[in-house]
Amino acid sequence: MFNIIKSDLYRILRGKAIYIAFLVMVVMSGLSMYELSPGYLGASSAGLEQINEDALEDVYRLGGELSLSEIRKIYEKHPYEFDKEFLAANANLYYIFIVMVAIIIAADFSKRTIKNTVSSAVSRKKYYYSKLICCILICSIFVLINNYGTYFVNKLVNGENFSSSLGTITRVTLYQLPIMYGIISLLVCVSVVVKKGSAFNAISIPLLMAFQLLITLFLRVLKMKATILNYEYQTALGKLARNPENDYIVKCVLLGIFYIVIFNIIGYYSFKRAEIK
Repeated sequence: MFNIIKSDLYRILRGKAIYIAFLVMVVMSGLSMYELSPGYLGASSAGLEQINEDALEDVYRLGGELSLSEIRKIYEKHPYEFDKEFLAANANLYYIFIVMVAIIIAADFSKRTIKNTVSSAVSRKKYYYSKLICCILICSIFVLINNYGTYFVNKLVNGENFSSSLGTITRVTLYQLPIMYGIISLLVCVSVVVKKGSAFNAISIPLLMAFQLLITLFLRVLKMKATILNYEYQTALGKLARNPENDYIVKCVLLGIFYIVIFNIIGYYSFKRAEIK
């Protein structure tokens, strides 16, 4: 298992994709810090209510096409914990997760190197869980760099007025990780079920937005209470960053564990019984 993980890490570090993904993450963080307002890549920012309402009112009141520097000047008049609000938009990292899973697992199916691996002394169980651990490890590194890198650079660039405490960033990170690991498990599951890199990308890229739209449509048709939206991935990460109640934290942690267990059971047994070509 260790040799598979080591081989994957070597292959990832030798390739370009991880550095491109890192550059994209840094650019997104840098633009948000300069603008003093985090951006969202989901279908909408629904459920990700901004805590800096005074600044937003000024932006809406001025209207028109504002430049980044103009938006920054507006936000500078209304200090708030930007770094914590930036972590509320961590659903953006979902697309980084897709790239990592594609490199670590989907590429093996596309290049058909997996047949040689599982035909040797490596069992399918060892292969699957080695890949899962590697995906979680690499994605965790991205999360930590994103969270703590933004915290320290933001404190240096924007000052104390737009910073929270290191303890707050650590708590938010720990709150968000279980459900993030659940989503990574989902992506791993999809990659081994479809067994094609192109199919994996076609499903995983629009999956987050499609689920948001589907659950909204489902609620409207059945006229149910919208409380279930609190546990949608993007919304949950936002709420976990904003002083959530203990009951909500526990439910999100349990939801993350449920995702991890269910998706890895489906993924492993699908891979175990699959015909490898």
